[in-house]
Amino acid sequence: MNLHMKTYLKVAILFLSLTLIQCSADDNTPSASLTYNGAEFKLGSGSTFNTYKNESDRGIWLNIRENGSADAKNILITLNHAPGSHTGTYELRNNMTAPGIAGVTIMDDDVKQLAGGNTSGPAGTVTVEDYGNHKFKVTFNDVVLDQDSATETSIEGNCTLTFVSAQ
Repeated sequence: MNLHMKTYLKVAILFLSLTLIQCSADDNTPSASLTYNGAEFKLGSGSTFNTYKNESDRGIWLNIRENGSADAKNILITLNHAPGSHTGTYELRNNMTAPGIAGVTIMDDDVKQLAGGNTSGPAGTVTVEDYGNHKFKVTFNDVVLDQDSATETSIEGNCTLTFVSAQ
């Protein structure tokens, strides 16, 4: 191989490797700006996962896990959607009998319920964008759980994550 071919080959390999690294990083990097009662909600990573489960053709749940805390919280979102896409804005309610309704519950790692499900009910909406392959953007719009109670909880902001299937 002559000197020009070796140089060309090195440049081609360098360019290809940079292109592949950039694509994979862009596809898998979560983005978030979530707050839980005004404090930053750090996304789960490493040995903990954000999970997705398709319960039926009309319902799914998404579990967003907090990272790096002894008392880590999980935001469990249950969506009741019309058949087809999960994309849409869901009204929060305790009774989820109709399409377009969502429930949000906060749990710890021992599955103890910390907020959500109180009879005083939730307020706000959750907007979900389904990008396929278990990648979703979730936006919390003025979400308040357990209004006017000792466990009143607010969630604001959004996150874009690829969820691991819990099926």
